[in-house]
Amino acid sequence: MENEGTKGGSYFYSVIEREEEILILRYRIAAQFRNEALRSMFPSADWLLIVIILLEILFSLVFISYIFGKYIGKKINKLLAVVQKIEEQDLDFEIHKSRLFEVDQVLDALDHMRLALRQSLAKQWYDDKMRQEQLSALAHDLKTPLTIIRGNTELLFDTALSAEQRECAEYIENSSLQMQDYVQTLIEAAKSWDSYQPCMKKVNMDSLLLELKNQMDGLCAVNDIILHWDCGHYPVSITADHDLLLRMLSNVLSNAAEHTPQGGEVTFEIEEHSGRLSFLITDTGKGFSDEALRHGTEQFFMEDDSRNPKSHYGIGLYVAASIAKKHNGEIILENSAVTGGAKVTIQIPC
Repeated sequence: MENEGTKGGSYFYSVIEREEEILILRYRIAAQFRNEALRSMFPSADWLLIVIILLEILFSLVFISYIFGKYIGKKINKLLAVVQKIEEQDLDFEIHKSRLFEVDQVLDALDHMRLALRQSLAKQWYDDKMRQEQLSALAHDLKTPLTIIRGNTELLFDTALSAEQRECAEYIENSSLQMQDYVQTLIEAAKSWDSYQPCMKKVNMDSLLLELKNQMDGLCAVNDIILHWDCGHYPVSITADHDLLLRMLSNVLSNAAEHTPQGGEVTFEIEEHSGRLSFLITDTGKGFSDEALRHGTEQFFMEDDSRNPKSHYGIGLYVAASIAKKHNGEIILENSAVTGGAKVTIQIPC
């Protein structure tokens, strides 16, 4: 008689009763290959089946991840395309949805930024255009009084003048001629100052400094200002645009003289160090305000509490800084610890 098999642990048990004995069978059920070679290699087919299933699951996960990555990549490419267009300031385009909620949220934010940036740039372009037109109109208006000054100066030479009067008349004539050149260049630069290309050539420093000193002697004499001219060691010549270099130094020196009270002092120094030429202009005026130290070289900057009650158009230091930049140099604004006035340092390569 055979009883029904029972399971205990990982084995099955079966009891067979006979006349004078009882037979208990313990056995285990496992899948095996019918092929002897496979059965010798894989005694238990269950583990091989489990491994195959795990590999299939792993392959499925990798495949699904790859497909999902490609899908997300296409959506991310829309974001990158929008960011690239905004970076290139190409703001005239329409943003298409990706049909992915999270990505669409980012696209909506980028679209709002695009519209705000377009409005901001449009206002900036309009303001720049108005400034250029204002600057150009101002330059044209300067031509008439300059012509009158030059004409009357020429008439003075036809009269009997003392040596001192003739020297003053020559200052007026030379300055008016120089201002006419500046006005013409200003008209051209107002159209596009950034595109103005300097004419780089060898500039004799002695000739340049003599021309600059003659200008400043006349300006300081009129304003009763003492000019200290301390030119130390400097190269015989440098590669630069002569007219732009003269204009840069003249603007800064004129600015210093304008903001120095009568009886004050303006100091001009030159230093050469590590292949760079430094021009230092110091005055005994009120010095730069904190706002002017931060924004003094910006175009049309005019602080409310100016160092001098005279009106100005906020272009002198801006032009000087632009010229220094075109010569691969820089302009540094600070206040002198010695005089308490303003100190401007211009550095350009030798």
